[in-house]
Amino acid sequence: LALCEEIQLLKKKNEDLKTQLVEIIAKQTQKPET
Repeated sequence: LALCEEIQLLKKKNEDLKTQLVEIIAKQTQKPET
C-alpha cells in the first residue's frame, strides 16, 4: 500500500514538474528577441 501511494505521489510530482516546464517554455517564447 505504501509503495502504491509513493508511486502516486511521484506521478503527481512529475505532472507538476511538466506543467512548470511548459510554463517556463511559454514565458521564454513570449519574450521578444530584440
